[in-house]
Amino acid sequence: MFDENGSMVVYSPYLVQRLQHQGEDLYAWVKWSIVREWIARTCPEGGLVLELGSGSGSGRHWLSGVNYIGVDREAALRPDLVHDVRDIEGIARRLPGAPRAVLILDVLEHFEGKLADIHRVLSGVARSFIPGTRILISVPQWYRLDTLGLSRLHYPEHKVRLRHHEWARVIDSYVSIDDTQPLGVLSVIPYLIMLWPWYYENGRSGRLFHWIRDRLMPRLPFLRPLDCALSRFIGSLPGGTCFGNSLLFVCRVR
Repeated sequence: MFDENGSMVVYSPYLVQRLQHQGEDLYAWVKWSIVREWIARTCPEGGLVLELGSGSGSGRHWLSGVNYIGVDREAALRPDLVHDVRDIEGIARRLPGAPRAVLILDVLEHFEGKLADIHRVLSGVARSFIPGTRILISVPQWYRLDTLGLSRLHYPEHKVRLRHHEWARVIDSYVSIDDTQPLGVLSVIPYLIMLWPWYYENGRSGRLFHWIRDRLMPRLPFLRPLDCALSRFIGSLPGGTCFGNSLLFVCRVR
């Protein structure tokens, strides 16, 4: 987005900087592998896939060969379409056709307007896209122990922290939930360090966390297919969907 003087507006400098320099971690690999499977399974060949909050554009890389459009309000991230992702009707008017799948991955928890913005986006999706459109929504669970709601671990970029059943209740108010799938089991391990009551981001415990997540795990490629398999297996167990780094809701417009 740009201001009235034509200068680029950066809404979240921290997120922009992090996304621009973010490598492919274990969680991202598992997330996109599973999302790609759902796209291949449910979206017809040539069907438009729309990603709301496309960030650094990793979706275009993972969905190469797919008719893909990424939308983000951060012009610095160079999305296909610069637009406020809360304005679903406005985005729909700018598309070349109706999307067959819409991705909202790790986005809803970041809205400054909190639940009001989440309801705005989901209601816009329900009104703007044709019935049957596949909607894939991922939200944090064990990422930074969000599901526990510990005040000492509050991540300021997450404006909303809900448990899986609370997310399900909000999402099901607007679209039908067909399936749920945990995204990442092994990638939860580094965050368990944060259970230590004296965890400190800039202390030894924080350095250990970052070393495991950002340096050790990316160097162990065998973890990737293993974590995908674990995510599928845990998701098939009763109550298993809440034990992932994030939770994927596989939905459709009613």
